[in-house]
Amino acid sequence: MHYRRDIDGLRAIAVLAVILFHFGFPAISGGFIGVDIFFVISGYLITSIIVNDLNKGCFSFGDFYLRRARRILPALYVVLIASAVISLFLFLPKDLISFGKSLASTVFFGSNIFFMSETDYFDSSALVKPLLHTWSLSVEEQFYFIFPFFLVLIRKFQSRHFFGIIFVCFVLNLILSEFARDLSQTKTFYLSPLRAWEFMLGSLLTHPLARDLGSMRVRHSAGIVGAVFLLFCLLFYTDLTPFPGFGALLPCMGTALIIYAGSGPVSIVSKILSLKPMVYIGLRSYSLYLWHWPVLVFSTYMASEPPGPILSMVLILLALLMSILTYKFVELPFRKKKLFPEDCKFVSTIVLISACLLVVAAGLTVSKGWPDRFKGIEILEQHKATAFGHCADIPVADFQNTKCKVGSADYSESFIVWGDSHAYAIAPAIDKASHEIRKSGFLSSNSGCPPLVNASGLDENCSVYNKYILENLNPGMTVFLSARWNYYVKKSKINHEGFPSLHLASEERSMDVLKNSLIDTIAAIRDKGARPVIIRPEVEFYKDVPEFFFLTGLGISVSRTELEENNRDVNAIIDFISSEHGVSSINVLDLLCDADACDSVVDKEPLYIDNDHLSSIGASKLSTLFIDFLR
Repeated sequence: MHYRRDIDGLRAIAVLAVILFHFGFPAISGGFIGVDIFFVISGYLITSIIVNDLNKGCFSFGDFYLRRARRILPALYVVLIASAVISLFLFLPKDLISFGKSLASTVFFGSNIFFMSETDYFDSSALVKPLLHTWSLSVEEQFYFIFPFFLVLIRKFQSRHFFGIIFVCFVLNLILSEFARDLSQTKTFYLSPLRAWEFMLGSLLTHPLARDLGSMRVRHSAGIVGAVFLLFCLLFYTDLTPFPGFGALLPCMGTALIIYAGSGPVSIVSKILSLKPMVYIGLRSYSLYLWHWPVLVFSTYMASEPPGPILSMVLILLALLMSILTYKFVELPFRKKKLFPEDCKFVSTIVLISACLLVVAAGLTVSKGWPDRFKGIEILEQHKATAFGHCADIPVADFQNTKCKVGSADYSESFIVWGDSHAYAIAPAIDKASHEIRKSGFLSSNSGCPPLVNASGLDENCSVYNKYILENLNPGMTVFLSARWNYYVKKSKINHEGFPSLHLASEERSMDVLKNSLIDTIAAIRDKGARPVIIRPEVEFYKDVPEFFFLTGLGISVSRTELEENNRDVNAIIDFISSEHGVSSINVLDLLCDADACDSVVDKEPLYIDNDHLSSIGASKLSTLFIDFLR
């Protein structure tokens, strides 16, 4: 194979897209497609290498995997070791346990499967997982373990239909990916069998026709169209875009067109990609990809807010510096066999380092995150406890026998606190108020299940649970509806949590479902002779409040203006329902915030158990808001 500078330039586009997306640059909302660009490039290059060696009669599985190991493992292990050391000093026990498990899965190239079970790629929880980005390496390596055997078998038994078989597999796998995405977007995103078509698209570009077919004008046009495809995806794709499946076809086709455009006479796009700055970054793209995510995670672990544009640029430059050093002193020496030139010593060293990393991973897990590193860690557990946490998620079948009482138990039930996990978080406020005026009620709290009827997007268990609660309301009861309303209709601008789960098409459609189902719920409550009261959206923060307080001794504040803007759409729905249907509502921000900001810690006591649930202390400050509704 002759060296193609334009492909290194394309690598630069891919890695920069991913980095800008991860650092939150809003213009590059579709930067996650950079990984798909890498997949197509990998499929093209790996197939080219294998086919060329097969044509020469010199292909060897041993040589192939040794080259892969020298290319991938040294730089990866440097980053793994550095991440392990920093995590050991920085991470709280629960995060260190998770890191240990991710470290072991990365060594075995199974981190995509591990993270599939732990977090959604777009969730805010990803920001405490420094090895999350290795999922794509695992997908690639899993593909490399199987695909060479596939190519050799086709070449041996069906050489005449070599590319035809790859094309059929490409089409079938693409269709499978689309169907699988409808069932589980997370699994389709992470699993290599559902991403294989992207590599196979690159493989098809090694067909002789891709090199020989097409005039200069055709290649110019193909390169421009491919660039437009990529630019469109970078600017207009978001984490709400149905992806991968057919959604990934556009960026992959854009990448394929650019590769095709550069396989013959140099096209305009190929010339741009071959510019020295592009090639410089492209050559270091692997190390840059490895470093950028741990740099972001570790630099923000103890920060009260995400990095701004200036700090983000500083961190990106730091990652670039680390990648330059890694490329020069690790990548090149190993690839050119200046370090460990004898393959047997190289393999022995890799096995030894792998074993050491696995021992470290096991130690972090067995020691339960080594809590003795922190003095007074038990205080953190106290701050994360809440009085009614044990009342959450009681199965419908056991509800009557284990009904959670709120207030003065000697009196008949006159109210219910009904909602998701925010219901048990705010229950201490209602409990305190009901004790003061000698009232009794009960708590119905089901995590991730808002108190709504006739709402699409709720799972069957949630719908059954809500129907049961509604049927068991008594006339004259006050029904406090408590939920993290925003979470089910849009992504938070503060901590990036939430998803339009009530209607996956868009946030706007999800808002419509919330409005209509909340109106239906109000009507159903009134049909039972009960009185509904809506608790408006509460305060949320960028970080886990007690953890940040434990690590830094500081509280977190969120701007009142920012919070009200974040809650604006849901509050508009509640305002409409209040005015048109005469429903009362409670705004807890009136007591949790002043005119300018909402604080998370008062008198060295966290008011929250995480980044959005009130602690018992925080909730108790709201008791006066409920007294008039309980009388």
